[in-house]
Amino acid sequence: MISISPSKLRRMKAMYALQKLPTSIRSAVLADGELARVFGISLERPVHLGDVEVVSFEQLVGAFRKIVDGKKGVKLTNQSGTEVDAKLNLASDGAMIVELPQHRFRFNFASLLATKKVRRLAAFDEFASRFSLPAGGQAQARARLSRSKLDEKAFVETVDLFSASPELFAEELRVKAEAREDITREDFFPEHCGYWDALIPAPREAGNLSEYVAAELTDEWRRRLGVSPGRAIQSLIGTCASVRLTPVGLLSLADPDDVAVAITDNIPGSSPYALVGMFEVCASLSASQGRFADLGERLLVELVGDMNRLENSCRVYAAAFVVTTAYLAQHEILRERPAYWRKIAAAAHASAIFMAFAKMELRYDQIVPWAMRLSGNEFVVSVFLGFFEQPLWRPEWINPRYLVADIVGRTLNAVHTVRDHVATEWKPHTEKARAAISERGMEFAMFFPSLLEGERKAAYMDMPAESGIGEKFHQFCEEPSMERFHPLTDVLMHFNIPRRGHEAIKSLLEGLQGGSLTSDKRPVINGLSTLSQIAARDHDTSLAESIANAVIELSADEANSSHPSEAAWRIIECAGAQPTKQALRAWLAEKLERLAFAIPAPPSISELPELILMMRAFDPALGILLARAGAAARLARS
Repeated sequence: MISISPSKLRRMKAMYALQKLPTSIRSAVLADGELARVFGISLERPVHLGDVEVVSFEQLVGAFRKIVDGKKGVKLTNQSGTEVDAKLNLASDGAMIVELPQHRFRFNFASLLATKKVRRLAAFDEFASRFSLPAGGQAQARARLSRSKLDEKAFVETVDLFSASPELFAEELRVKAEAREDITREDFFPEHCGYWDALIPAPREAGNLSEYVAAELTDEWRRRLGVSPGRAIQSLIGTCASVRLTPVGLLSLADPDDVAVAITDNIPGSSPYALVGMFEVCASLSASQGRFADLGERLLVELVGDMNRLENSCRVYAAAFVVTTAYLAQHEILRERPAYWRKIAAAAHASAIFMAFAKMELRYDQIVPWAMRLSGNEFVVSVFLGFFEQPLWRPEWINPRYLVADIVGRTLNAVHTVRDHVATEWKPHTEKARAAISERGMEFAMFFPSLLEGERKAAYMDMPAESGIGEKFHQFCEEPSMERFHPLTDVLMHFNIPRRGHEAIKSLLEGLQGGSLTSDKRPVINGLSTLSQIAARDHDTSLAESIANAVIELSADEANSSHPSEAAWRIIECAGAQPTKQALRAWLAEKLERLAFAIPAPPSISELPELILMMRAFDPALGILLARAGAAARLARS
């Protein structure tokens, strides 16, 4: 009998398990070397230079260290022991350049390999001044580099930290864009999950958007402003997709010269929401600092001097926001974070993508359709599922026309805060923008919640009794119908619904159940959408139940069932009315199962199985409960 020692048997079991893993996963598992150390596994980490040359990682790092320390004539040998025809040079920015006859490779942050600790730390401080790191990451990395001897593991961990920086990602994407390389969906997102924590801090204790902005995001602004106002504005201005996220108060305490220079430097290529955030800062500071009046006028020209350019900018931003929102909602780690954080992260990342493509000549009319084909359903459903936390902002408002109205509305509001002589100087620009919005028929959209203003309010206005909206509401209460409700759909979310309004809504929904929508369906779709949003806003489970029942009954009528995704969307919206996430999941699963059984046979039900399958990627716990609904939808389609 063959005798195998316990340690050798453990090693054999580990090797067998590793061989069963896909190559990419195996590499990730072994990357930090800890598993290899525990089980005594000898690792070779080959580095491919071009199509033919392969050198070991250890040799490459050793060669880099020698060059960083000032040695000349350092050579590389491949795995066969043959000298590689390559020139190695340390660039002025600390990267190592490896040049082969047919290829050129760049290895960032190589100067961190310096043998002398003082040179290592100087290189680290230089990189830290150029690249954003998570709040705790900088101190940890500096502590690693402060050891008397830097090992390969500490070097790799530090390089990984810097490789996740938003600045490096944006620069690499810009280079790809300008080189006209084929850019895939994966290129829009970083490989390192740590990128998102470097972009904006992960929530620690904040339970909602207000708490996060007031404490944790403000602390991050304060931390970065302490390092450099220029770096702070460069790295965080993309979060200002809502006026209350613009840190006017903090920037008013910073050195005005530094703030003015930082804003001036960041105007070129900035996204429309970054520009309007900087304009709000200038408007606030213009009273005490005259230079900000001139700088504000420059920003106005950049923002609204050409409304067609603004709308095209909003198209690029909207497309980036759509694909990013969908990506974050399905990411196995980031989907667990609150919806408000994911929206801020999506806004900041969309600004980074915008900057990468700022100098490109694009087919603007094709950008948003491309994004909606790629991620439209995921975007819509992720926003609707987020109604549990943030029910005030609707996914259709990502349309560039709404974004333009939002930005112009914020611009006009900022102008109202400045002194008369400044407002007079800015008036030609603001009046031109106001007229352009009026020509587009989008004045009403200037009063909608901004991109990041989806959170419930503590209180809403009472319904006015006078003419206008109050009169239309009175007419609806007197004779409930979708035709009378339709004019209220754009404004009703701003008001409390009085008791007689609830009675009229109940009567309206009862009238819809069992009816047939053979005429224009759009008023009904818009009306149910508004009612679903109100149910989520007010945590009105009774209204949500009535809407879901009406939607399911309407879908059972073959004349009304041509768009099952619309029916599912209304149910998903209503799910936000539930008091807890657990109750939401159970309610949503039961209603979607009923919908799957109610919708007539193909082709009406064709979209529902895919939609249910997609939702499982957003929330694994919900996915388990949706198994029956998914099976029912597939059975009905077959």
